[in-house]
Amino acid sequence: MRPEQLFLRHAAVIAFVMSLLSTPLQAAGGSVTLVVDGVTAGEGTIRIAICRRERFLSEDADCPWGASVPASGSTVRVEIRDVPPGTYAVLGHQDSNSDGRINRWPIVGLPTEPLGFLAGRWHPRLRRAPTFDEAAIVWPREGSTLRVELYPTASWF
Repeated sequence: MRPEQLFLRHAAVIAFVMSLLSTPLQAAGGSVTLVVDGVTAGEGTIRIAICRRERFLSEDADCPWGASVPASGSTVRVEIRDVPPGTYAVLGHQDSNSDGRINRWPIVGLPTEPLGFLAGRWHPRLRRAPTFDEAAIVWPREGSTLRVELYPTASWF
């Protein structure tokens, strides 16, 4: 093999190894169980959204992770899978009429359906929506259990 061919072969191998080393590794997402309290049994579905800062409380609530389960009891369990490590806010909502959105009072804008965040992170008597920083957590490790407390409409007043 000629020296220039050998050089090109070594250069290609070095370039390949360098590309592997410079590629960020994505941490695998784990599953976390959310226990949702304050559910009115038999009314619609429970929806959980896991949101990044830029999607938190956005009008379309298009958060990248979430789940929906029937409102089958006063407490329901929801498993969320494949959420990579990071900082997220968790929003829980009882979609009483199953229309896929958080219904609000006209003009006032307060929710007409039970709504909540991670237990202990926020309370509706604050009379405002939480900021991302108030509702956010560093996503826990695989197998963790978190609690979400839903607050009925009456607790907002």
